[in-house]
Amino acid sequence: MKKRAPRNRTITLDDEERERLKRHLKGVPEVHSDMVDSTILGNCLEIASYIASESVDMLFLDPPYN
Repeated sequence: MKKRAPRNRTITLDDEERERLKRHLKGVPEVHSDMVDSTILGNCLEIASYIASESVDMLFLDPPYN
């Protein structure tokens, strides 16, 4: 098993948790639908270009890690 940094807070999900959470992800075609309190999977810079700037109070772009 890969040794993690001491302060790393990575969680491990079982298959059931993965499938449950995966159902809540949205992709690029769904960006135009209701996005309130959404988790969107994709390239953060590409996704951000689909979002009207006046419709966002806060946008958290999380680059991939590890």
